[in-house]
Amino acid sequence: MLASAKRSHAKPVSKKEPITPEMMSLICKLYASPCASPATIRTAAVYVTAYAGFLWYSELAGIHYCDIKLCKGCHVEINIAMSKTGIYRFGS
Repeated sequence: MLASAKRSHAKPVSKKEPITPEMMSLICKLYASPCASPATIRTAAVYVTAYAGFLWYSELAGIHYCDIKLCKGCHVEINIAMSKTGIYRFGS
């Protein structure tokens, strides 16, 4: 009876729409314009980093300055201390 009541009063799952490359381009145009403040440029950089790195919010929030390494101007390495998707949650 209890399980039946829970099913009959449950709300349907409303899934969120995925972010598309066009949406990311629009975000960059809005936040990283030539006359933007450093705070809005930082916001755009956070969005692009999360999108490009497939990062969860908890992973993104745990990144510190010492975890970011610029490698000879060709790529960026980000050390994630703990990840929900890691097998042993060590980070890499």
